[in-house]
Amino acid sequence: MLTNGCGIVFVDGEKWKAQRKFGIMTLRSLGMGRGSLDDIMNYEFEVLCHFLSSGGSQENVMTLFRKAVTNITCSVLMGKRYDYDDPILNNITENIRPSKTVVMYSPILRFIPPFRWTYKKIVKSIEQVTGVIRNISAMHKQNFDLSNKRDFVDHFIAEMNKGGEYFTVNILTSKDEQLHHYTRDLLVAAINTTTAAFGWCVVSLLRHPECQEKIWQEVYTVIGDETPSCKHQENMPYTRSFIQEIHRHRSIATLNLPHRTVRSVRLCGYDIPKDTPVLTNIWRVHNDPNVWKNPHEFRPDRHLDSNGNFVPSNNVIPFACGYRRCLGEQIAKAEIFLFIVNIVKRFHLVVDQVTGPPTLEKDPKGAVNTPAPFRFSVRARKNRQQKL
Repeated sequence: MLTNGCGIVFVDGEKWKAQRKFGIMTLRSLGMGRGSLDDIMNYEFEVLCHFLSSGGSQENVMTLFRKAVTNITCSVLMGKRYDYDDPILNNITENIRPSKTVVMYSPILRFIPPFRWTYKKIVKSIEQVTGVIRNISAMHKQNFDLSNKRDFVDHFIAEMNKGGEYFTVNILTSKDEQLHHYTRDLLVAAINTTTAAFGWCVVSLLRHPECQEKIWQEVYTVIGDETPSCKHQENMPYTRSFIQEIHRHRSIATLNLPHRTVRSVRLCGYDIPKDTPVLTNIWRVHNDPNVWKNPHEFRPDRHLDSNGNFVPSNNVIPFACGYRRCLGEQIAKAEIFLFIVNIVKRFHLVVDQVTGPPTLEKDPKGAVNTPAPFRFSVRARKNRQQKL
């Protein structure tokens, strides 16, 4: 109802297949998983580190993280980045947050106060962001060059110009509505989950200074004075194990988005009829005591073998699994890795003397598992011998 059947998240069938195939191929051509996005990300982290070193960590640091992630995502999708005080950036970051409301699961409540006002707020937030996308896509059309497709929007316009099925929608909706909602879906998915991951990385570095020291040793040994790159991951097993443990221990998306069965199936003794809404319990997978010893403990070492090599796990599924897994998984993984190594390469993260270590409480306003507001201090690193 909110997107007129457009976008990528809440569509299925042949339209979803065509749009997903396009999304995967386009993001790959833009550098997903190839390292060509490293420069965009490293530049944004330079800006973020400047704010942190100038006292930004004494503000709501999650707001800074959200702006950094938004700029990276906007650069990939729309070829735009904004200054941190730009009202357009603030518009996106404030209106891109998914709503935590029962209306999303029982839409009939939208007619009943006070849920009616909640529904109107959701509609207004969607319109705010799609308005920004609409203006940017209009400028892209004016300056479109088929031989120089710069971002996701350019690639989508190219498909629209071909008259490709599912790229221009029916006469009941705007011709460009699929482009606008698809782009917005990608913004929502990328910004909220990756921002939460950044937050939990910092919380865990502050709560576990021994982890911070081990990552610093790898950064110093493997990266040294080089500019961080995703190619460094292969030689940094502890950093990779730390990231995998963040995904497991904090379960940023505790439940996956609702999907439906396309046929009647029998699973583990249960009969599930066709068209039944199904939600995956990601938190349960990440905390299954049959797989994880003491699952509530934060232990990155659990993802290393006896030789200290990183062991990827099929039981850590922050990006879901199967056909509906996250389109931007590779970009998100690169962002989180480069975020950690850039932060640790430049700073000691120090627990705030007034508030103490951050808690593991989540922000009650968030629809995803995001840390509650916290404060910390940073000290610039000088050499390898400097202790935490």
